[in-house]
Amino acid sequence: MKKLLLFGALAFGLNAFGQNIEWETTLGGTQDDRSFEIIATSDKGYLSVGLSKSTDNHVTTNNGLADFWVTKLDSLGNLEWEKSYGGSDSELASSVCELSSGGYLVFGQSNSNDLDVSNNYGGIDYWLIKIDATGNLIWEKNYGGSIDDIGRKVIETSDNDIMIIGYSQSSDFDIPGNLGLEDCAIFKLNSTGDIIWSQNYGATGWDRAEDIIEVSNGGYLITGQSSSEQYLLRIDENGTVLWEQRHGGSSFDYGTEVIETFDGGYIVAGATYSADGDVSNNYGDHDGWVVKTDSSGNIEWEKNYGGIGYDKAPFIAQTFDQKYIVGGFSWGAAGMDIWNAYGGADFWLMKIESNGNIIWSRNYGHAGENIMRSMILNSDEDIIVSGETWGSGNDITNSYGNYDKWIAKIGDTTSTLGIVDTELENHEKQLFKIIDFMGRETEYKPNTPLIYIYSDGTRERVMKLEE
Repeated sequence: MKKLLLFGALAFGLNAFGQNIEWETTLGGTQDDRSFEIIATSDKGYLSVGLSKSTDNHVTTNNGLADFWVTKLDSLGNLEWEKSYGGSDSELASSVCELSSGGYLVFGQSNSNDLDVSNNYGGIDYWLIKIDATGNLIWEKNYGGSIDDIGRKVIETSDNDIMIIGYSQSSDFDIPGNLGLEDCAIFKLNSTGDIIWSQNYGATGWDRAEDIIEVSNGGYLITGQSSSEQYLLRIDENGTVLWEQRHGGSSFDYGTEVIETFDGGYIVAGATYSADGDVSNNYGDHDGWVVKTDSSGNIEWEKNYGGIGYDKAPFIAQTFDQKYIVGGFSWGAAGMDIWNAYGGADFWLMKIESNGNIIWSRNYGHAGENIMRSMILNSDEDIIVSGETWGSGNDITNSYGNYDKWIAKIGDTTSTLGIVDTELENHEKQLFKIIDFMGRETEYKPNTPLIYIYSDGTRERVMKLEE
């Protein structure tokens, strides 16, 4: 008996490897311009932060070697405004959050002590700025010690305070002490940026805090790395350690984003070089690694993703149907979990089941270098990605010189979810032609996923099963 498996109608174009681009925009000038985080804003637009070295095209000013660069987009990806902030040396914005009272906090690092930057303790400092809804600078403050302090993430807390995290080699000024070569350095600030408390965490080696969330039962969860292991740190509202967990193998493993899941546990996205210990597999040089834990950080399941090349999966979001979107970049040829590739480094998205099994995987970009730096879901569960690209072609329509900021909206996460069983003989649409997953016209092949195009213009991803 023949059956037809329908994997959901395609909204438009080829959806064989996941979702299609609804819009994309390239922003920048003739020098390096990059995006390190993007958020959805309350007006249904988007705000992206990163750095710029340019003074032309989309970049109107530059204060020094590199500036914080903030770009505000509307819901269709059109640029509404952009502004640069910094001093005569180098600044890099790694994180942004929208405030409940209006405006934004932009956080990262600074090496300057002039112009927009009022102070520097030595080397690189944490630098935090508050801007209003149109980008006007309200206040700015630096935090750190006399050596390098690298800012990674900012969030507003439920009590309208601020948490900033990163890693530090300092042990003076704002840094209360140093436990090893490099520590996780965490600050709680009030709404005007004054320090409520600061604390270092880690061991005697290299410890880095990459992401922080406020959890539903109070306190915070941080992920990053401790020496060569993925690190989870649970603290209360006052910074007291509740528990720590380290996961990994004999090589190098780390976490870059953590979220609380619907079941009260957590899931961490990152990468691994290992293939032993807590890491069950490795495909090549460097794989994406996703770890699902219970509420105490104990591993429930873990999976690596990638191909034979260099692959990272540092971003994750949970969908309403309790599955996950994983984002990152892939460098190399298609194979294993990489279902298509353009030849260089590609933006890479996957949707996975609640147990980690892949539903779809797709790369975006062109034959050059395309590095995803941020991925979110908006309120409609559309996927928004941002990062940097060098050159144009394929999915990238414009290039302004060197690295440009690239932002794209990908179709919603809900299509290609369900599988509907129906008798082939009862399928009423008139078939126009059949194409394979590379868009090539082909003939019927049993037990093979194909794209059916019908006379009314609709498309379906189907597989006919024959016994």
